[in-house]
Parts: sequence; structure tokens; C-alpha cells
Amino acid sequence: MQLAFTEGLCTVFNKLGNPDGDINSATFWLMMDNIVQVWSKVFPYEMKEFQETVKEQRIYERSIKESITKGLCQQYAIPANLFKLMRVFFKNTSFTSKEFTHKFTHRYPFFKTTDHKL
Repeated sequence: MQLAFTEGLCTVFNKLGNPDGDINSATFWLMMDNIVQVWSKVFPYEMKEFQETVKEQRIYERSIKESITKGLCQQYAIPANLFKLMRVFFKNTSFTSKEFTHKFTHRYPFFKTTDHKL
């Protein structure tokens, strides 16, 4: 099953014209939609574990004032297997830039680990 999904992603990637990783292009986000869908189907256990972890993080989240004085906590997270899939197709994309973080969490609020506005 994993092999079939991976081959499907490769087919989509080729049909989209091998998107170059420009986070401002529509094809980048179409490919990212496919990657997230495949990840959720191939790794349902990781998705469930991630949901539980994020729920727990939000319960014990610091206030903005505490975050400023004691250091910011994690604002979003990408599970390991999803990150690997993303990296396969977009080797040169910075998944830690502020612009990517904002667009990614806006499009997929599921990965946001804070209730604060990013």
C-alpha cells in the first residue's frame, strides 16, 4: 500500500510539472495537499499520536507574556514521516522560514501546536 501511494505521489508530481518548491506557487500547494493526504492514509497511527500530543501541548501552553520572558515554545510541528515525504519532493525548500510556517499552518491548522496567532 505504501509503495502504491508513493508511486501515486510521483505521478502527481510529474503531472504538475515537477514543482520547484516555490511556496508562492499554486502547484507547490497542490502537491503539498497530496503529500498530506498520502501521509494521513499511510501513517494513521502517527497522525493519531500527533493529534494527542498537540492536544496535550495546548493544555499546558504558556501565555504570550511567559513565552516572551522564558522563551518561545514550539509553534507548529511536522511529524517525522510527513517531513520525509515533503523533503523527498522539495529538497531545497526551507520548511522553517516564517513565510512557510504562516502559509502551512493557515492551510493545515492541524499542525499548529499553539492557540496563539502565528
